[in-house]
Amino acid sequence: MREYMIFVDKVRRYSENQPLEAAIEQTVDECIQEDVLRDFLLTYKAEVKKLRKV
Repeated sequence: MREYMIFVDKVRRYSENQPLEAAIEQTVDECIQEDVLRDFLLTYKAEVKKLRKV
């Protein structure tokens, strides 16, 4: 649950300054690099990037 909250917080912060789609993409890439939800994001990266509402 902690890692999911980190992910959501990053998306919210990044979406203040850029479109949601770009914020999600940046967050996914950053979380993979930081080992936050890494296995899940590597498996479902395309599906997560299709999210429109957080």
